[in-house]
Amino acid sequence: MRVVIADDHGIVRDGVRMRLELFPDIEVVGEARNGKEAIEVVRQTEPDVVLMDVRMPGVDGIEATKEIRTSYPDTAVVVLSTYDDRDLVKTALDAGAAGYLLKTASADEIVDAIRNAASGKVSLHPEAAKALLDALSERPPAERFGLSPREVEVLRNLCQGKSNKQIAASLHISPLTVKTHLQSIFAKLGAKDRSQAVAIALRSRIVE
Repeated sequence: MRVVIADDHGIVRDGVRMRLELFPDIEVVGEARNGKEAIEVVRQTEPDVVLMDVRMPGVDGIEATKEIRTSYPDTAVVVLSTYDDRDLVKTALDAGAAGYLLKTASADEIVDAIRNAASGKVSLHPEAAKALLDALSERPPAERFGLSPREVEVLRNLCQGKSNKQIAASLHISPLTVKTHLQSIFAKLGAKDRSQAVAIALRSRIVE
């Protein structure tokens, strides 16, 4: 597997490269000091995986990850960072990173993450995984279930015991549109029927 290391500290790049060179199936094909260089090195070398630092001058690791995943979809990105900030972990994964490791990770953990990323799997350092779960748990209930504002309105009316026609009249939409929204709501909540959807909505505090 061909790997690029992107980090603004030379000593970090040297250390990571030395550890990776111990594994015969890993080849370091390039290095970069910032996000802009990382994008250019990826263009030149077409690696399988980029080990990406987050905080770098100029174009940071998050922006570089977005650009690489958009322009070079065959190249995976694994973030290797000092920080386990929950918002940073979520932002990196949202940008398309296939893994998030801390720089305290062992050589075996880094190589496992590279192999997983190359095969389409996601790897998270335990602290990063905890940070991500903490971030997700603080999202509003409706957002956690992926409900749109309109779907929340429909669900709120449903919890009030209204029929489809009554919901339609209340929201100034057609009964057919209400039915479509309910089908989507049931799927997102994992509910089989109206009563189960209401129970989930109240239990999860989507509607209070």
